Amino acid sequence: MASLSDCPNEIQLHILRDLVPTTWNNIPASLHSICHVSKRFYSLAQPLLYSDVHLTWEGEDAEDPRIPLLLRTLLERPSLGNYVEHLSLEGDDALALFAPDDWVPCIDMAAVDMNKVLKFIKSTRISSKDANMWRTAVTEPFLDGAVATLLALLPDLKTLFMGPSFAAQMGVTNWMFHSALSPERALNPNQLPTFGQLRSVTVQNETYEMCEHAYWGCRSLPFFYLPEIERLSLAIHIGCYWSPSPPSPSKLTSLELHRLCPPELVKLLSITTGLKKLSWTCCCYPTDDPVMDDSFDFIDLDNVSEALSKVSGTLEELVFKIDYGTHESSAFEMDADNIDITGSLRGLLTLVHLKKLQVPWVWLMDWSSTSERLSDNFVPESVETLIITLDITAQTVWLSDELLIFEWMAGFLEGQQGFANLHIVILESNGILDNAWGTGEEMDLGLIADEAGIIFLMDPDASEIELAEAELAEAARACS
Repeated sequence: MASLSDCPNEIQLHILRDLVPTTWNNIPASLHSICHVSKRFYSLAQPLLYSDVHLTWEGEDAEDPRIPLLLRTLLERPSLGNYVEHLSLEGDDALALFAPDDWVPCIDMAAVDMNKVLKFIKSTRISSKDANMWRTAVTEPFLDGAVATLLALLPDLKTLFMGPSFAAQMGVTNWMFHSALSPERALNPNQLPTFGQLRSVTVQNETYEMCEHAYWGCRSLPFFYLPEIERLSLAIHIGCYWSPSPPSPSKLTSLELHRLCPPELVKLLSITTGLKKLSWTCCCYPTDDPVMDDSFDFIDLDNVSEALSKVSGTLEELVFKIDYGTHESSAFEMDADNIDITGSLRGLLTLVHLKKLQVPWVWLMDWSSTSERLSDNFVPESVETLIITLDITAQTVWLSDELLIFEWMAGFLEGQQGFANLHIVILESNGILDNAWGTGEEMDLGLIADEAGIIFLMDPDASEIELAEAELAEAARACS
């Protein structure tokens, strides 16, 4: 009878996955124990042990993340880096939130043989100028330099997640990706990985309090050059400056953007020819700060419409959000009095494949008209789920009138009778209607929605939305 060790490695790995209890991230909890059974099992379990790496750095008094220990191992045995497919650097924004303006996160690198680090940097064959910058960042020792070194040791990475603590300073990391991915590499060859497997990147550098530390390092926008990128989430504070030429992320289908102003959104979406999901948080800044661009307190919806035209043939899900930067500890709190809106979102009508839309109620106004009239004809007929948020600026403070909101919602729902696609309408009041509407208004809107064959939800939680979607799915199956 054949033993387990006689089976191919692939079968043995499947058996180990089934036999060993797993943790939250599907890594076997007892892999370390299996590694001690025999050299055979040690060799067999290594790919599982290193496939998913999760490091944390949370809280104002948090201990340093264990990046140096991982770096030490990978520098001693570089082949282990080939096993790492998923890297999650989890951290909140507590460190950046309470830091001085010139704060740069550092890390204790005593556990790492610095000679091996410098030897590895030399082996990448980058220019002397760039190598000196990298060496300085590592020996200071800045966290950014350590993260850049770690990523350069992971050639087969598939997913990357960087929480706010790790994204607070990314100059060297951005530069490393730029050097690895830029078309300029053909003229100046190096030995950095090409990250040909990296499909999903999330960089949480969008928190308002981190703007002094995070955004200025995104000039080259290197992640858009990843050849296999499918999902991308990050904040871009400044313009889209491609060097030396714009990328062509043809496989990018999901994009979550923060900070980018409307004119730059046009440039960015012009290269995302296959985009299916777009989430854009429009952020507003005070104009009296000399560092900030004054375009952030002026929203031209015509620019947004132009941007949407770039993805009109593919987009299926669209989420708009407005962030006024009103965190209680923020030094850049925005006064809504300083925000102006012009134009209209008429460009929504070009999105013929759109199934889900989330939009601020303010943006359904036709601001190109001097009469400041509301319009409900900007919602494409293809939309199945519509989420309306009550993000109100001082320019539109009259829109917060409870009766006006009710009348508009009632008229909109009544107007949907005869349209077969719209199934769910959600109103997120953001507290504006607290103590203003009783159960009567919500019930009336629900009845109007019922007559139109629509499920109406007001300020629902996730479970209510899931239940509504499940009911629709069941109804669709019954009709098929």
